[in-house]
Amino acid sequence: MLGCTTRRVRVRSVLRLFLTLLVVCCGTRVSFAGAYLQDPSYGIFIAGVGFSEGSRRFDNSARPRPAPAYRKAVADGYLEYGLAPFLTVIAAPTLAREGVAANTVTGSDSSAFGARLGLA
Repeated sequence: MLGCTTRRVRVRSVLRLFLTLLVVCCGTRVSFAGAYLQDPSYGIFIAGVGFSEGSRRFDNSARPRPAPAYRKAVADGYLEYGLAPFLTVIAAPTLAREGVAANTVTGSDSSAFGARLGLA
């Protein structure tokens, strides 16, 4: 086909144009957003546990070989509690026990604490 030029339209470009027109044509409204806060004296608690172990390792040839037994047990939680209508405290403690054979360590694997404050 000499003298004919065709132009390929990318699907992403068409989709982006369609979504932009949809937002503009449907109008926009003012929206307000803020932090999700727990009601005072109410909260949530989520708990989880996990266990893993291994007694083999892979050598340089990718063959499994015996290794000292490794074990890890983890208990973690997530707590949100509303102290006031504008303040929620957050705690995410973790307790872990891990080690190889007789060399085990017990303690906090990683924990986080904080607060969520409503500004408006």
